[in-house]
Amino acid sequence: MRGLISFILQVGLLWGGLTAAEGVEQPNKGETPAARAWNVLTDGINAKKFGDRMMALKALGDLGPNVKSIQLVAGVLKDDDPDIRAQAAATLGEMKSRTAIRPLRKALGDEAPQVSFAAAKSLWQLGDTTGRRVLLDVLQGEKPTKDGFVAGHMRAMRRRLGNKKELVGMGATETAGALLPGPLGMGVGLAKKGMAGNPNLARADCATLLSRRPDRETLLALKAALVDRDWTVRASAAKAIGVLGRPDTRRWLEFSLSDGKPGVRYEAAVAILRMTARRTPTQAKLQ
Repeated sequence: MRGLISFILQVGLLWGGLTAAEGVEQPNKGETPAARAWNVLTDGINAKKFGDRMMALKALGDLGPNVKSIQLVAGVLKDDDPDIRAQAAATLGEMKSRTAIRPLRKALGDEAPQVSFAAAKSLWQLGDTTGRRVLLDVLQGEKPTKDGFVAGHMRAMRRRLGNKKELVGMGATETAGALLPGPLGMGVGLAKKGMAGNPNLARADCATLLSRRPDRETLLALKAALVDRDWTVRASAAKAIGVLGRPDTRRWLEFSLSDGKPGVRYEAAVAILRMTARRTPTQAKLQ
């Protein structure tokens, strides 16, 4: 029976690799998984679609204190879109690295209220009180209303939730809720509840929960989920495998770098880079 299950999983992985990669450029043979992962994430934050860029930035937040990723995200603080700049500022806070403090301090002076607020919040999370004045102004209602602080956030929320299935599935609503003060954040929660009828969202949540207590059965389930028909399940499985960080599972993620859905590619890329960072120099040479 175990042999049959293993055979079915292998067929599923092959099928998923062939179908999910439609329309995606195939990798160069000499390119390492880590190099491919960086290319996927770089393409993501430079993508034309707003949702794709938001998901790439969200995924990068899980990479942690990585110098290259911080530089990559910090560069987005100069983007023309204020909502993208705000997400970049929020992501830098999630990375938990004091290297991000300098670019975040500059972002405090951004003319878009949502960007300066996100920068102040991230600085506060990093133990830097430079943005204290911004937070106090927001609390006391004294934040300059050019572009309208609340109006700016309402616009950001509408854009984030424009494609509910994609952004709710990737957890972008959680980021939006963190950026929006008071009652505005509740609107995000309500939108997320509106998707509660989708069983695949519950399955995606299960992938995250199961990764906290891994065993052989859990690993096999996550491996199978990488070729699921629903992309949110595939993305959640990739993220969960990255959190587990088991070196022998990294090869499962490599074909996901060519997945047809950007969100899956970004989560797989971050997962691979997290695993690569955990390896010793000797292991890296043997790669």
